[in-house]
Amino acid sequence: MFLVSGTNRTITRALGSKTLFVARATESTVASLDGSLQRLGLDYVDLYLVHAPFERDHRLAQWRGLVELKRQGKARAIGVSNFGIKHIEELTAAGLPMPVANQIELHPYFLNEEVRAYGEDHGIATEAWSPIAQGGVLDDPVITAVAAPADPLASAVPAVTVEPAKPGPALSPEQP
Repeated sequence: MFLVSGTNRTITRALGSKTLFVARATESTVASLDGSLQRLGLDYVDLYLVHAPFERDHRLAQWRGLVELKRQGKARAIGVSNFGIKHIEELTAAGLPMPVANQIELHPYFLNEEVRAYGEDHGIATEAWSPIAQGGVLDDPVITAVAAPADPLASAVPAVTVEPAKPGPALSPEQP
């Protein structure tokens, strides 16, 4: 996922970036985004995510790096990916700010309700990865039946049916 935009060019589609597992220190996390921005010719990303909750010390170092990148204006919003409640609570226990988003596995076969509810209670937007269950929903008779009357792609159905539409936390770069 690349949800990136920059001040020096017009991009019609937002892009994003994740710090990969190889960036395990605050400094290498900052350097990782600096390199991405240079290669993309951009000044900042709208959203920068920690890729996965690896070892605790690396998790905290990466998050400190993201906090620094937000402070520098190189990331307008910062978030995490695949973090459980325990991982998020480690961040706050270390005196660090909450993420604005948590990208988690979420599709009709796996609703990840506990993590989603925690996010909703704490102002963390949920972003789904694998909303079509890695292609598993494309042949699901319920999904194809829902898709048939309007003739949309079956892959579009999970995005609107995983959860009833309701107001929720919006991803905002102004969030702490």
